[in-house]
Amino acid sequence: MTTRQMTLLGIGAITLILIDLFYFSQSSFFFFIMGSFLVYVGLTKYRKFPLYSGLVMLLLTSFAMWSLRFIIIVFVLWVVTHLMKGETTEHLFRPLREKIKETPNGIWKNKWFSFQASPFSSYEWEDVHATSFYGDITIDVTNTVLPKSTSFISVRQSFGKVKVIVPYEIPVRIHYSSLLGEARLFDYEKQRLVNETLQMKDLYDGKRTDSAQLIISVYVAFGDLEVIRK
Repeated sequence: MTTRQMTLLGIGAITLILIDLFYFSQSSFFFFIMGSFLVYVGLTKYRKFPLYSGLVMLLLTSFAMWSLRFIIIVFVLWVVTHLMKGETTEHLFRPLREKIKETPNGIWKNKWFSFQASPFSSYEWEDVHATSFYGDITIDVTNTVLPKSTSFISVRQSFGKVKVIVPYEIPVRIHYSSLLGEARLFDYEKQRLVNETLQMKDLYDGKRTDSAQLIISVYVAFGDLEVIRK
């Protein structure tokens, strides 16, 4: 199943559940939310107790919600169909069992809610790729040594502020997009963005292409970006 198909099926399932919750099964709303949360915790943290507890709550809720009964029936038919084609259960549910291993010195984590910052002491540089729903992220590049090549900082989040501290001598290119945000870049006047994209580069005049340089790419739906030198 392709990502596009899975996305469309997920949107369709969520739409059915919301229609059912708001118009036909208001009393099951709390149990559905709690069960979904426990299942999410169990899958992401790889804990059996919250996973099974959430599944039990969703199963009990399904007796009162026609949308969940319909989704369960479709899911069972999908599993039976693939098993009849000769596929194994290990292959069908492999994405739920595999855990992506993080690099030994990974600093940045993808979390729904997070307030993250660089270590106060020296650390080994790794390109930053961070995603979150809400939180503040502070990245201090002055406590590390950038390689003699292009380094990247990429941040994607819905709400919150991103602050990047860079050394005086490092050339920087910035790409910042926001639905509603404010850019404070070096000593330039702050600029308000409303569904706009801001691009700029600093200290590139006369610099060799093989020297250390930094590209900062930030998308915050509702939040600010601050880049300073220290």
